[in-house]
Amino acid sequence: MWRWYRPSGGWDGDGVQIYDYTQLELLDTLVETDVDPDGIYRPLPPVVTGEYWPLCDHPINTSTSGIHAGHFRVLKDIGVIEFEYPVIKWDGDAPDEADLNVYIAYRVRKPAEDDVVVLLAGNLAHP
Repeated sequence: MWRWYRPSGGWDGDGVQIYDYTQLELLDTLVETDVDPDGIYRPLPPVVTGEYWPLCDHPINTSTSGIHAGHFRVLKDIGVIEFEYPVIKWDGDAPDEADLNVYIAYRVRKPAEDDVVVLLAGNLAHP
């Protein structure tokens, strides 16, 4: 129940027309980098934000910009974000699909050339 989220929009192909998510290859980093303790620039991990229930005792959702502190991973082969536990929001007394945004680096494939990958990076919305 709502452990897997697939991107549904918000991407930019930087000149390449994007028709659907199958043209995207999600990476497991952000475009931005930071210096690690060894002084080497490394990509930052992706970030998930949005309105969701933070697994507390009360059925109260976060604000629309709450940062998800739980664990998740990127399933690159199927273009999905998988969470460790279901991520929901409360709609009255019933659970509902959370409103999430993921900020992540991705590559865009040109639609007519499946084997050509154009390396573009940006943030993705609404998994």
